Amino acid sequence: MVDANIKKLYSVKRIFVQKCYLECDMKRKIIKRVFLFFIIYLPIQYGLIGVVGYYHSEPWPSFAFPGFKSVYVHDDGYKIEQTRFVLKDSVNDEVVELSPNQFFPEIPRSMTSGFIRARFSDQKMIESYDDNTRIWMIEKASNMAGFDVDQLSVHHFAEYFSRQNDQMALELDSVSTIHYFTIADNRNDEY
Repeated sequence: MVDANIKKLYSVKRIFVQKCYLECDMKRKIIKRVFLFFIIYLPIQYGLIGVVGYYHSEPWPSFAFPGFKSVYVHDDGYKIEQTRFVLKDSVNDEVVELSPNQFFPEIPRSMTSGFIRARFSDQKMIESYDDNTRIWMIEKASNMAGFDVDQLSVHHFAEYFSRQNDQMALELDSVSTIHYFTIADNRNDEY
């Protein structure tokens, strides 16, 4: 009886080991196939993007590199949209322009453009700021500029570049204002 139970245990163990070996072997084959798929797929994908990018513009640069979202390729030139905070002291005629990364250094660079689009892209959003927010921004601007800021604005603009004589260097052709919003104006408003 004991020998029969031991034989049953060994046969169950043998079946279990064989089953595990087959499953492990199948997992290894699946892993190898997935690995080979990506070894073949990724170079083809990047090659296709390179060909499309050569004749047109890259199909998804803002997905892979969010910083490229503001670069647009036109015929023989490039359009780069930018934002600057304009800090003015109208008494002494001093003006300082700061990039969003300079004005909000505490926000990670990768999130700055999204923050600017969400908080400073239209007049309604800027008008919704309460007095405390405007006071805080004026104080922050004054500390950064080194003088008393009496007007704080946000300037969205586009720079147009083109290649000259098939060189790698780009020349600035023109700059156009997209939006210019006043965030706070101490000349007119009492806080």
